[in-house]
Amino acid sequence: MAVLVKRGLVGELEAATTRARTKPRYELPRMENRPSLAVKEQAAVEAVRRGENPDPQAAFRAAKKGWLKKIDGNWTETPVNTTVAFVPNSFVRTASGSSPLARLLNAGEINPLMLAMRLYLRQNLMEARGVPVEDVRQHYHADVSEQLEQHPYRFVTLAQGRTWDVEDGSFDKSAISGRFNLENADFWRALRVLEHSHVVEWAVYTANGKPAGEYATGRPAKPGAVVRNGVIQVPAPESQAGRRAYAIFGAHEGLGADLAESMRHWQRANVLCAIEHASVPHTEGVGILRMTHRADTENTRAWWRQINAESRETGFFYSSVAEAIGVQVADISVTAACTSTAA
Repeated sequence: MAVLVKRGLVGELEAATTRARTKPRYELPRMENRPSLAVKEQAAVEAVRRGENPDPQAAFRAAKKGWLKKIDGNWTETPVNTTVAFVPNSFVRTASGSSPLARLLNAGEINPLMLAMRLYLRQNLMEARGVPVEDVRQHYHADVSEQLEQHPYRFVTLAQGRTWDVEDGSFDKSAISGRFNLENADFWRALRVLEHSHVVEWAVYTANGKPAGEYATGRPAKPGAVVRNGVIQVPAPESQAGRRAYAIFGAHEGLGADLAESMRHWQRANVLCAIEHASVPHTEGVGILRMTHRADTENTRAWWRQINAESRETGFFYSSVAEAIGVQVADISVTAACTSTAA
């Protein structure tokens, strides 16, 4: 904590009484992200603070930048946004090794840490399964789409990237970087640091239906896996569905009856896969960004129960597929315990 205070990321408060000094108290500094003021605009703000009438033109320019506002014909100063993001204790302190906060500080850049805070602020596990896909998302296309003989099902593997216009090439992620108060290049650079530091992960779902636009995304349908820094996280509930789909396809193709060997092959191949109805005309994938460290709250536990139930429901569908195509695959689903760093 002393390092955070020294670097200005946390402010230490003075206790009013001697007894209160037995426990240190801290406050988060206010983050100023409004455009800086020109000399005349700053003078207008200072005039308002003194209760004087500012230069009208300078005041209007300062208002456009978010520093002033006019109420009932009178200029008043706009206070800094005091919205704060709450982060779990495990992000700051761990029982062993370096905490995510320490790793980001050691990286020597401020943008990854600030982006992590803003992602925590935007994350909504219960309603969006993570950070809303309208803010940031990862795109996948159907790399293999193979119908299971005469059966009305299709085995699909997902690979990163979406090709919308052949001349423009493909892209694997899209975002509205302005929602995180970062320039586009700074946003993607900071996000890469968070990925490499295992601070964030992607929950990959199938998305059925042709998207309406180049950067649009379909509604998440079936869970496929959780990917952290390019590697599938096997214990995650969403990954249970993906490896069951792989096991069914392997049994159907006669790739071996040894389930353990099939699972090892799935892990080595690091393949994202799903089984869909053959009647679905277009299947792709969407990655939902979420933080790897999560607070141990009732809301988090409710979300964890929700995604476990969602994965079991997909498993039930896959069981019906296995029965329909005449293969036997053992039930490999496991309900994982919810922890602050689960999945």
